[in-house]
Amino acid sequence: MKKSAFIGFSLFFLGTFPSPSFGQDPLAIGSSNPEIPFGDYLSDVLNNNYELASRKYGVNISEAQIDVARKFPNPNFVVGNQSADISNKHLPQQWYAGFQGTIELGGKRSARVNLATSVADQSRALFADFLLQLRADATITYANSLSILLTIQRKEESLRSLQQLVDSTAIKLKFGDASETDVTQAAIEANLMKNDLLTSQSDLKAALLAMNQLMCRKDRGSLLYPKGNLNIQVKKYDMDELIRYALEKRPDVIAARYNKIVAGNNQKLTVADRVPNFNFEVANNFYTRSTNATGPSPAYYALTYFFGITMPISNMYTGDLEAARHRISQSEVDLEAAKLKAEVDVKRAYLQYQLASEQLKIYNSSILTDAEKVYKGRLYSFQRGNASLFDVLNAQRMLNSVYFTYYQDLKNYAIKVVELQRAAGIWEIEL
Repeated sequence: MKKSAFIGFSLFFLGTFPSPSFGQDPLAIGSSNPEIPFGDYLSDVLNNNYELASRKYGVNISEAQIDVARKFPNPNFVVGNQSADISNKHLPQQWYAGFQGTIELGGKRSARVNLATSVADQSRALFADFLLQLRADATITYANSLSILLTIQRKEESLRSLQQLVDSTAIKLKFGDASETDVTQAAIEANLMKNDLLTSQSDLKAALLAMNQLMCRKDRGSLLYPKGNLNIQVKKYDMDELIRYALEKRPDVIAARYNKIVAGNNQKLTVADRVPNFNFEVANNFYTRSTNATGPSPAYYALTYFFGITMPISNMYTGDLEAARHRISQSEVDLEAAKLKAEVDVKRAYLQYQLASEQLKIYNSSILTDAEKVYKGRLYSFQRGNASLFDVLNAQRMLNSVYFTYYQDLKNYAIKVVELQRAAGIWEIEL
């Protein structure tokens, strides 16, 4: 009677913790939530991401500024009466119509266009760099979600095994083949696994929300599951080749190179702006007939024109030239810093990639199948009374540890591949 009561208490204790309902939980494996393959996910990110769209508008704005730079000073059309006879002495009045304008000298317009063009080139390079970073971040987010899904799947399977173990241990207790402590220990192990599973489900929801954020999905009521696996094909990379590619093609290095061109064009515009402009005025004048007794005159037309040059008095201050020269020096230093950063990034990412590759090679052996065999062997022996419950639980912990470490190393390898390609400025990822 005591044994039956204890069995009931142990099973009640097992049921006091919320059990994940595998068919109803919207975050459970195999639920009705839609899946999204990696290619579709990345396409949604690139098509819908708000920040990427904002950066694209920035490129469009910089390209539009090239047309703005082509503008030149518009001439003025002037009409007026330069000498109106308000004394009523019948003097001639001077009516005129003409043009006033400024002609830029020193190549100011071409210098502005060249500067705007180089700024647009730099903007496109910065956009390409942001695109590379976004692809990498989105891929890492997707890989993290996949890793959590694999972990949840393993924990669900382990929980089912533990629940079956609790039931079988309770039955063994009825026949005197197990102790009350065994039932309690099995129930505790099952509840601990439930707790771990709930934690992983919470982590999964956070990861899926991160995917939603990158995709900027307007349907925020549902979450999309990643579809695929983390088995990225191991590829050999040559570090020296990656460094050469990064120094030539990495977008931030290209942007730094364009920044140097921008600085040079800015200096040319600064020099051109110091050249005086040519000002002119041309007008056709009509003088009315004068009937003044002292100085009568007939009506006639006269052409007037004026030419002038802006006096460059303020050119005595050379701060703009100094600033332009310093900006060129700064851009040269920035370019060297960008190159150094690219080289160090590639070397660091390559070393981490090599380590991740070596760690993953461990699982190319029979370690996973061996762990499965050990667990099944312990369980078989326990069912026949040749092994203790502790042996079974210990074998299952080892099996879970092997799988969890494997999933972590899979994710780590995928991330290191992404980071290596990010560092080199290349992209060839498939999940």
